[in-house]
Amino acid sequence: FVRREQILKMNKSESVYPETVAWAAKVIPPESLVAAMQMSGAFQYYSHRPTVRWDILDANQFQSLRASAFNSHLDWYAVLFPFEESQFRSHMPGRWTLIGTNRDITIWKLETD
Repeated sequence: FVRREQILKMNKSESVYPETVAWAAKVIPPESLVAAMQMSGAFQYYSHRPTVRWDILDANQFQSLRASAFNSHLDWYAVLFPFEESQFRSHMPGRWTLIGTNRDITIWKLETD
């Protein structure tokens, strides 16, 4: 069971969460908004940084939040696992630029047009 389920390797795979939050803290300015789904709990637990769950927004809700953030001079960043990327843009449309990658997790910045 232990070998089959790779129980002893779980620490390595789960370490991606605190590791990515620490990496993001160096890359994302403190006065920014972070959109996440899979990483949202890790941001709450390890950094206490407010996050927006992109998967519960629709494009209209995002446009409203985007306008408010723009008026408050806040930039948007997204922290995504590979499986999230295909649906992310339909919830939060815009011109997103890849900032960096940690393992297979990416950080994106929304460009202001």
